[in-house]
Amino acid sequence: MPPTRTTLPAGVANTSIEITVMYPRPVTSTSGPLLGVGPVTMPGHRVVFADREVLGDQAKVVAPASSILLVFPLTEA
Repeated sequence: MPPTRTTLPAGVANTSIEITVMYPRPVTSTSGPLLGVGPVTMPGHRVVFADREVLGDQAKVVAPASSILLVFPLTEA
């Protein structure tokens, strides 16, 4: 589950405003399992900032990322 989802109250959702990803190491079919970890760095009522790292073999960072997300209320159609 994305870290932002766990910080939002019921009845609200989020969508990406900006996503930045860097790829300093290759990921191949022999890289093994990947793990995404990272905190919400600045929660807000309308905008949330979050960082993420994708870890590969021996917990080496294969893709650091950051995102800015817009928070909005869910409405029934």
